[in-house]
Formats: sequence, C-alpha cells, structure tokens
Amino acid sequence: MITALASGDDRVLVGTAAGEVLCANYFAPTATDVVDLFDCVEWKHHATLAAITCVAKAGSEVLVGDADGTVVLLDADTGVELRRYAMEGAVVAATWHHKVFVVSDHVGNVYGVDKFRLRWKKRMDMGGAPGHVQSMASVRLRDAENQLCAYVAMSLGGLELLLTHEGHVLCRLPTTTAITSIAMTDDGSRIFCGGSNGTLYELLSVGKGSALALQLCNLATVPFPITSLHMTETAVLLAGSTAPLLYAMALASSALTPMSTPQAPAFLARLPSEEKATAMLLVLDDQETFCKVVLPVGTECKVENVAV
Repeated sequence: MITALASGDDRVLVGTAAGEVLCANYFAPTATDVVDLFDCVEWKHHATLAAITCVAKAGSEVLVGDADGTVVLLDADTGVELRRYAMEGAVVAATWHHKVFVVSDHVGNVYGVDKFRLRWKKRMDMGGAPGHVQSMASVRLRDAENQLCAYVAMSLGGLELLLTHEGHVLCRLPTTTAITSIAMTDDGSRIFCGGSNGTLYELLSVGKGSALALQLCNLATVPFPITSLHMTETAVLLAGSTAPLLYAMALASSALTPMSTPQAPAFLARLPSEEKATAMLLVLDDQETFCKVVLPVGTECKVENVAV
C-alpha cells in the first residue's frame, strides 16, 4: 500500500505501509513514458518498521518520516542512509528551508535537521494552541522595507496562518477556515493556501512601509474540502479526498478546469515537464493504483492509467 509520494528531477519517491522507500525514474533514457513504474526503480530502502507518512526531496537528499516518529535522511542517488532522528509523534510534514529540512510531528514538535545533526527544535503547542501542524511550506514575502524575506508558513489546524523562523512565530494572520495546504510558484512570486471550506486563497503583501499588511485573497471555491495543492508552470491543482475530481486553476486567468478521476485522489506528485504539457502522477484512493494527469497547454486535461 502506498502511503506517501513525492517527486524531484526525473525521480518519483514512493513510501509504503511496510516502511519501504522506492526511487523510480519515471522517464526511460529515450524520454518515453514507462509502462510499469516499478520496472524503473533505481533503488529501494527499508527505512523503518512503521508506515511511511512523509517523503520530501531537496538537492541530493531525501527525508523520510514514519508513523512512529522516525525521521531518516537518505542519499537521493543511492538510497544510502545518512542520518536518523526520533520525534515524539507521527511525522506529518516536511519542507526544505535555509539549508535544513523543517519537519513536524503529530504532537506539535518542529525540528530543523540536516545530514549532520539536529540544528534546532521547537514545540508549537505552547500557550494552549493546537499542536498538530496541518500544513507547512517554505515561502518568500516582501517586508515593510521591501526586502525579500523567507519564512516557514504553517497552519496548526486553527483559524490562523503562522509565519515562523526556526519555530518562532513572527506573524499570526487570522483566517476564516483551517488552512490545509500551502504552495508557492516555482519563481516564488505567488503563494496559495487551500482551506477546509473548499476555498483557494492567495497570500498577498498589501501596502508599503508602516502600512504594509498581509491579506488572504479569495480566488476560487471548489465543492469539496481542499486537502492538497500542487503547482505546475501554468496552474495550481486543487485536490480533495472525498470526490473523484481535481480542479486546475490557471495562473494567468484564475479560470477553473475540472478533471474527473476514477477515484478520489490520495496523493499527487509533479512529473518532469513533457513537450507542451505538464504531467502529475496521481495515486488513487485505494492507495495502490497510479494514474497520470496531463495538463496540455491550451487544451483540455486528461487522465491516463499507469501500470504498477
């Protein structure tokens, strides 16, 4: 059973309920699509005894987290284990920020780790706030002096969005719904937030100097709670776990395009760009079946099966 999915470069990283991590090269040397994804496995590593709950890749490193709180760093080229850490609860999210992986668990701990050591740690459930980090992403925003600053944006499941640095909260932005997913465009110019009410928001810096304020601008609404957002070069994909449906919102026009899927999506990961198209790998709700979602430029989207 597939329990986590991520991508980077030409590789697709798959986590399983048995604690295994598989690295597959989705494209053959001839740049043609594979017939069976697992025929292209470059390496496999039995990382933990519990189900893999989180996979993230940055540069030459892969971070894997499991349901027992184990965090393992692997070499992306070989699968060799580099470092191992223990958290208090199930690992729920990870993002690359300031040369470290920022990783969080189910009971409110946030760690900054790399292949050498634990750089810092912080508990987010202090002061009576909810402890569960529901979503987290590294983002960049302009400050009051028009300087580009990097933060880790996170939601703890309540009605606020936090901007943090090494676990310290620098800004609290009230929201009307729990933020379930955060995503940023490739160039960092736009930041999107998905809500449990089915609304897609954009995080904006409005004003200058002392009048600078952060706002969540309502962009679109879909008929299901948003559980994850996924960026392509031209669109943001909105996914839920209750309906066999995806929506693609064009970055240029904010127009929504629905895409029917055989089942509700469980996981998505971006694939290397194809000629005049962007592809996403989709794991269906049975957590065993793969499909490829193709978003051609200027034409309708389509869903294709991928054998596994």
